[in-house]
Amino acid sequence: MDSAANLNKDTVHAGLKLTMDDQGAIKKQAAAEAEAEEHLLSAETARIASTSCPHADSQNPNLNLNANNFEETINIRMEDIYQANPANAKYKKNIPVYLHPTDKNQYIPLTPGTTQIWSQALIEHTAGVSVSSPPSSLKFVKLSSKKRRLNALIGSSSSEMGQVLAELLSNQNQPASPSGSDAVASSEDESDPPAISGYVKFVNIDEDKRASVMKILDKNKVNDYRMFKSKSITVTNLKCWGLKGGTLAHLLDNVTKYKAYLAKK
Repeated sequence: MDSAANLNKDTVHAGLKLTMDDQGAIKKQAAAEAEAEEHLLSAETARIASTSCPHADSQNPNLNLNANNFEETINIRMEDIYQANPANAKYKKNIPVYLHPTDKNQYIPLTPGTTQIWSQALIEHTAGVSVSSPPSSLKFVKLSSKKRRLNALIGSSSSEMGQVLAELLSNQNQPASPSGSDAVASSEDESDPPAISGYVKFVNIDEDKRASVMKILDKNKVNDYRMFKSKSITVTNLKCWGLKGGTLAHLLDNVTKYKAYLAKK
C-alpha cells in the first residue's frame, strides 16, 4: 500500500496474491526427515554391535550382530542383572540395586542407563565383570543418614518382635497354674480373688469394649486384677494380645485404687 501511495497517481492498478503452505508436503518432508534420522540411528547401532562382539569376524560378515540381535542381547543381559540384584526398599523403592559387598551403606541404583552400561561390559567380556560384579565405571551411592536411621529402627523393631514372640511361645508351653500371679500369691492373702470383670468395670473401660477386653484376658488366663502389677505381664505382652493405649493405661494404673476400694467394702 505504501508503494502505491508513493507513485502519486490518481489510479494505480495493483493486485494481492495470497499463498498457503501445502500441509501434505510439510508432512511428507517431516516423515522423510524422521526416516533419515531412524536410518542413521540404526546404522550407528549396527556399528556398535559389530565392534562390541568379541566373536565378530570381518572376513565373514554373516557372523556380525545386526542391530536387532544386539538390542536383544542387551535386553537379555539386563534381565540377568535384574534377577541377580532385585529391588530393595531399604535403598530404593522401585529400582533394583546392587549392594556393596562389604559396606551396607553403599549401593548402585540400577537405572536403565546404568544397567545398559553393565550389560555392554558383559557382552564385551570385560575382565572382572559378571552379573554379581559391576564394571568399575559405575559409582556407588551412599545411603542417606535418614535412610540409615530408618533401617536401624526397622532392624531393632524386628529383633524386639522376635523376643516377644519367643516369650509368648515360652509362656504357652508352661503349666497354666500360677503363671502370671507368681508375685501376687506370696504377698497377698490366699482368699479367692474378686472377679476380674469387677476390675474391668471399675477402671471405666467403655461398656462397648468390656466384652472384647474380657475375652482377651480370659484367653490369656488373667483372672486376678493384681496380675497387672506382676513382672510376668509387660506392656509389650498386652499389646501383642490386642489391647491398646487407653485400655492399657486403665488396666495398669488402677490396681492400687481398686485394692483400696475393695478394702473399704
